[in-house]
Amino acid sequence: VEEFIKLVNKQALHYTTNNIILTMGGDFTYQDSNKWFKNMDKLIKYVNEADQGINVFYSTPSCYIKAVNDMGYTYSKKKDDFFPYASDANSFWTGYYTSRPTSKYFERLANNFLQVAKQLTAIMQTEVKEHTSLISLKEAVAVMQHHDAITGTEKQHVANDYTRMLSRGIEEAHESVKSSLKKTVLTNLYGHSSCFELNVSKCDISEREGRFLLTVYNPLSRRISHIVRIPVQKATYNVRDFDGFEQTIQMVPIPQEVKTLPERHKRDTTYELVFRAYNLPPLGFRSYYVSKISSIFEEHKYTSNQLGQQEFKVLFNESTGLVNGIVRNDNEIPFEQKFYYYEGAAGWNDFPENRASGAYIFRPLNSKPILISSNATNKFYTVHQIFSPWVSQIIRIYREECLIEFEWLVGPIPIEDGSGKEVITRYSTGIKTGGIFYTDANGKEFLERKKSFRPTWHFTTLEPVSGNYYPVTTRIAIKNVTTKEEMSVITDRCQGGSSLSDGQIELMVHRRLLHDDGFGVDEALNETSYNKGLVVRGKHYVMIGNNCSSHVMAVRERQLVQKKVMSPWLFFFCGK
Repeated sequence: VEEFIKLVNKQALHYTTNNIILTMGGDFTYQDSNKWFKNMDKLIKYVNEADQGINVFYSTPSCYIKAVNDMGYTYSKKKDDFFPYASDANSFWTGYYTSRPTSKYFERLANNFLQVAKQLTAIMQTEVKEHTSLISLKEAVAVMQHHDAITGTEKQHVANDYTRMLSRGIEEAHESVKSSLKKTVLTNLYGHSSCFELNVSKCDISEREGRFLLTVYNPLSRRISHIVRIPVQKATYNVRDFDGFEQTIQMVPIPQEVKTLPERHKRDTTYELVFRAYNLPPLGFRSYYVSKISSIFEEHKYTSNQLGQQEFKVLFNESTGLVNGIVRNDNEIPFEQKFYYYEGAAGWNDFPENRASGAYIFRPLNSKPILISSNATNKFYTVHQIFSPWVSQIIRIYREECLIEFEWLVGPIPIEDGSGKEVITRYSTGIKTGGIFYTDANGKEFLERKKSFRPTWHFTTLEPVSGNYYPVTTRIAIKNVTTKEEMSVITDRCQGGSSLSDGQIELMVHRRLLHDDGFGVDEALNETSYNKGLVVRGKHYVMIGNNCSSHVMAVRERQLVQKKVMSPWLFFFCGK
């Protein structure tokens, strides 16, 4: 009781009124809630009986706010958020923005499918039992919002259980979607399927069947176009819409690094069929007949040092193979992209200076990251770059959106040297930003960030890198308000990011660490799959400039974010 009274009096020094809110509990505290509440009852009783000018009672946040407002004080306004959080001078909780990147992607994919399933069951007025089959997926996606789930700060066996819950929910919801689609698509079809492993170029129907129907559903409330990319055999294909019009297609080789992923189980598929599905109706779909018409196929290899057309293209250095510029409307813009890694700090967490980088904490050993490679080997039409045996990427350009897509493949991160690594990709331009950049708040409004600065207090830091990292739910941007130059990067999952130098954006894409950081996981963040370090594949979408179209950058960014978070869904059908 005496210790509690001392704590309350100490905390009261930081409050304007005599109303003090005390949050009670923590991780695992309420496992035996009966015992916990009995002890709180006793604490309240004896503190009040001590007659020390302290009145303790159960309350709620809304009751506390009312009591404070009733005092009639005027308070300052705080418009910034509380990121990045640090529990001591060397422990910035900015690592979990990226921890368990495949779990973060799976959660977003599951939510995408959940929204599609909810829409289809509602639009097609399916029976009640079809709606109840969505419950497992709704619950799994909800559980993934837990602060130790989406963050990746759970133990490995718990992460495995989250994956199991999402997988089971998707499987059950899929049955509901099947019933809905039977009312809309031709009834003489069977083998309905969704391909949930397209990120590793894997889809049973498109790889196995010579003829199939592909239905593209648009879950947005506006018309859009969508790039369809599906794995197929090495052959000549024909794609026609429901009106019989032939679509323009491309056959693009699957990179060797993807073909050898263990998740593909040694499949012999070597190509992806790509076409643009135009004018998808809102909350509606278009269907396409895909037919294999010949086993003869002529391969076209990429040989130029540029990608795209005259009005919008990416330039590559002939010597290094790296990106070194963008041309937009005959104007060349300096632009680079490279991969680096920070070596994670090792330590025993017995005092702040000995803090290790872990699931929660991002603490690089040095503030300057290590360049993975100063050269890249470029292959094929869409530019396939190989930086090292464990880092590669594909660069694609979409002229209609003035958009560059970087599809990166990172892992297994090598740890034979005994050090953990935190891999970043860095996009560099000549834009002068004065240390200011912007990150989204929960995928919606932008918040202004400034390097080594906090709006409401004087900020100094011993951790210049992790102390300037922020959560990027869907996008991060830099801009010059005078010249109107701007660059933004849209992500396909939550990641940590920053702008540590003018004109630069860096995003952390993968982490593999060998020490626990001492904040409750009690495990090193060392994810494995198929007895090897985890391999992660993801995408970044880069926009540069503000006059690529009649729309301002902000509008185009928001529209693109909507298309990626609520992406069109592909359904495959075979004929009888």
